[in-house]
Amino acid sequence: MKKESKSKTLSESKVEKYYRCYRNENDDEKKWNLLRDAVSEIVDDFIAKHSGKIYQSSIKSVFRMCDSNTRWPVFSTLAYLCDLSKNAFVSGFKYAYTCGRYFDNDDIREMLYDYTMKDFLTTAEEKKFYKSLSETVKIYRGCSSKEYSDSSFGFSWTTDRATAEFFAFRDNSNDGAVYSMDVYKDELSVIIGGIEYEVLFDVERYGNESLSLVTDKPTRYYDEYIKQKS
Repeated sequence: MKKESKSKTLSESKVEKYYRCYRNENDDEKKWNLLRDAVSEIVDDFIAKHSGKIYQSSIKSVFRMCDSNTRWPVFSTLAYLCDLSKNAFVSGFKYAYTCGRYFDNDDIREMLYDYTMKDFLTTAEEKKFYKSLSETVKIYRGCSSKEYSDSSFGFSWTTDRATAEFFAFRDNSNDGAVYSMDVYKDELSVIIGGIEYEVLFDVERYGNESLSLVTDKPTRYYDEYIKQKS
């Protein structure tokens, strides 16, 4: 027991050093090195304490060591290195994605390969939302115009135009735009419950030619969204 306690303290001290230093470091390369070291420390500590099949409760425990910067890198690394149960993978993916940063589209695409969208319908709210969708769904993404020109769309879309406009034009962005496309609901990768009506969709399967520009300026939908949130 002593040895395990000492190991945990050592791990926490290194991660806490990252938390202290990362926000005060201005050099981008040093920041990435700190982030990489923290992720490695958290992953190594978890693997040292767990073997065999990894269940949902264990995956939840690792997030206690993470912040928004480390959640996704830690989870994606564990998903490759460990034997996660279906529930552990699904719950871990949804939490790390909604509360994390630094996503890689190729990582997400590969991780979701063996799963269907229905595997991610884990709450009554999500099942009800999915059932309410018509067979063909219009989805929106609020982003920068550069994202469109570079064909670098992320996976996060929404069925709600007002939400998309908020993400496009928040902070008085002059480079925002909202795009939409019509897809079959069974082609959605993940539905994530919540007020943003968020769905994950791999737009690279279609290409930019399937997208339509909805607006490059805020409209009444944006005003209504801000009014509702204030």
